[in-house]
Amino acid sequence: MTEIVWAPLIGDKRAKCSVCGCVFSTDSNFDQHRQGDHALQTRHCVPPESVGLVLKQVAGGVLYSMPGMTEEQLEDIYS
Repeated sequence: MTEIVWAPLIGDKRAKCSVCGCVFSTDSNFDQHRQGDHALQTRHCVPPESVGLVLKQVAGGVLYSMPGMTEEQLEDIYS
């Protein structure tokens, strides 16, 4: 099985989950994959695909983002 090479964190736009290790194009996309209640300490990761995110190839690796974003648009965010 091929190991996933996650995209590097660039600036303050991308987010990496310290629990599951996935990298997300934005904090908002990261938040979508975390469910449960902070007060009850039931926060947990759900599969990013289950909340509508898709795996995208970008320079340096892959990350999860919304389906409509092209590689060029994702790269433009961080340039």
